[in-house]
Amino acid sequence: MLSNQENITNQESKILHLLSLLKTNSEIGELLFISPNTVKNHKANIIRKLNLKSTRDLLFYSLQNSTHSIVLESQKEQISKK
Repeated sequence: MLSNQENITNQESKILHLLSLLKTNSEIGELLFISPNTVKNHKANIIRKLNLKSTRDLLFYSLQNSTHSIVLESQKEQISKK
């Protein structure tokens, strides 16, 4: 699944990050100055490139691979050490 990750464009990376923040297509569009339909098209391209099956899979992927989830994991580790 990760083998095609290098083919993700900068714009698609931004969309993945915003998805991990649980932003809607409209919210992502506003933030990136593109239409919600363009966001939808980018999401379809990401799904294809990562060999995912659905937008649900895309959401899970974005959550598992986001920067802030790494921060949350390190915070969990710090808390468990206390």
